[in-house]
Amino acid sequence: KIYLDIMYMPTVQGYKYIVAARDNLSQVAEGRALRKATFSAVTKFLWEEIFC
Repeated sequence: KIYLDIMYMPTVQGYKYIVAARDNLSQVAEGRALRKATFSAVTKFLWEEIFC
């Protein structure tokens, strides 16, 4: 299982959101600041940080 959460944060240098993911099996966590919480931004995060 992979847990995914998108959180709204106060804006800093144009970044408003944090996307965080955690793999339940390995307990590895990854996160990234995002300017927009769009489908393409979250998909890019998942592809770059989780699947590859």
